[in-house]
Order: sequence, then structure tokens, then C-alpha cells
Amino acid sequence: MVVLSSQPNKAYNAFIQELTDNQGPVVVFVEDLGEKRTVPYSSLRHFPASRNGCQYSYSDTGKLQI
Repeated sequence: MVVLSSQPNKAYNAFIQELTDNQGPVVVFVEDLGEKRTVPYSSLRHFPASRNGCQYSYSDTGKLQI
């Protein structure tokens, strides 16, 4: 997740595309906006984990559960 300077009270789902050394700028793909943005490292947020630590799991029948 990432917080953009244009909307500091909202966190967006984002995927890291490029990292630089020493916590420099990060290129992310902001899923909600459908575009890449370069953001400060400090704007990244952890994605909340589920109770079992996984974002998803599989049922006994092999179906994906979110």
C-alpha cells in the first residue's frame, strides 16, 4: 500500500516495481489508479495481514479463499 502526497489520508493498493538504495525513491504501480508513480520510501505502508498471517488460503477442495 502507498500513501500519495495528493491524498495523504488515503492508502492505495500498489505493487513495487523498482527500489533504490538507502530507502530512496520507489516506483510503484498504483492499482486503483492504473498508473505508475514514483514515491518516497516513507510513503509505503504494510498491507494488513489476515489473522493467520496470509492474504489468502485454499479450502479443502482446493478453491482459493480470500
